Amino acid sequence: MSKKEFLKEKLMQLMFGWECHPYWYKVAHIIELFIMDAFVDMFITICIVVNTVFMALDHANMDDTLAQTLRIGNYVRPLSLSLSLSLSLSLSRNSNINIDI
Repeated sequence: MSKKEFLKEKLMQLMFGWECHPYWYKVAHIIELFIMDAFVDMFITICIVVNTVFMALDHANMDDTLAQTLRIGNYVRPLSLSLSLSLSLSLSRNSNINIDI
């Protein structure tokens, strides 16, 4: 076994060679039903479009109301996208992952 194959095997064992608690698979299945829904993809797309609009609205000497709206939007949108990303990553253990090193 070459050094590269040995390191690849050890890396795969370290990253994917453990088993989760059986209840986690039930929770992950529920999360998967939510994340794999087409409406979640549409929500992410809408967040990207709203982010683009908010960036276009940002300018010098803005009205205070617009500045407050943009400030709140800058807190809410990243949180929603981070939640979606973390839920998607939590499912990575259950999916078939192909890694070529």
